[in-house]
Amino acid sequence: MGAYNLYIVTGTSRGLGKEFATLLVNDGQKLISINRGDVDLSRPEALLLYLNQLKTIIHTGHRDANIVFVNNAATLGPIAPIHNLDELKIIEAINTNLTSSILLLRFLFSLENRWIYFNITTGSAQTKNKFLGIYGVTKLAVEEYLKFLGLEKENTKCCGLYNYDPHIIATDMNVVLKNNSYFKNEKIEKTTPKSAILAAEELYDFVKNTKDDKNFS
Repeated sequence: MGAYNLYIVTGTSRGLGKEFATLLVNDGQKLISINRGDVDLSRPEALLLYLNQLKTIIHTGHRDANIVFVNNAATLGPIAPIHNLDELKIIEAINTNLTSSILLLRFLFSLENRWIYFNITTGSAQTKNKFLGIYGVTKLAVEEYLKFLGLEKENTKCCGLYNYDPHIIATDMNVVLKNNSYFKNEKIEKTTPKSAILAAEELYDFVKNTKDDKNFS
């Protein structure tokens, strides 16, 4: 059937990811969703087993596909003074936001398909919000790691590595932040968040324009 795009998107059970996946389906795009029901990203050993299965699926059923990978899944993790943080919650947040992202990127570099990667990031990666350090530093780490991988992508199947900040969205994350007794951020409190549907439409436009610019499709 010739080359086609296969979207692989993490975190599509709600919010931005859910609305983005809906846009893809309505547009007739081929989609593989990765949600907690498929694999728990806070458990690296479970993710590795899942990726072995996914590699087989791609190799047997999508060898001609150009892969568009959107890394959307993330957790705020614990929001409190460090001495109040639950140790296991710290580990789970780091694994979900950072360790899984690195493992997913390693997986993509191992494929024979051409692929492009979009990391959904946040303004919290570039600002210092009191008590939001676990979330901010893990998101920043992924942003920075893409710069290192940009130095490695020559002569690989990687067609691009991009960070994308959708800005403040009306999601469960936004509600959790506003209701947390420790977290205070005047910008977030005063800003009217955009709908997840609008954020998904903006993301889809960004992805399509980026692919077109790189002659990916």
